[in-house]
Amino acid sequence: MGGFHLTPAPASYTTQVIRVLNEIDPDYLVPMHCSGAGFARAVQKEMPDKLIVPHTGTRFIFGA
Repeated sequence: MGGFHLTPAPASYTTQVIRVLNEIDPDYLVPMHCSGAGFARAVQKEMPDKLIVPHTGTRFIFGA
């Protein structure tokens, strides 16, 4: 969860970030607004089961 700050990044860099994230294999990815729409679309394409798109007012509860 966080701001990946990839809005100005070229697509080739975003692709590289997605590749590394795939290697890390997180449970979920929650890109905040500063991550950029292009990054969110790339995650949706490459890791659709891991993407959570937050909106204003979204609450996250961790743990059981």
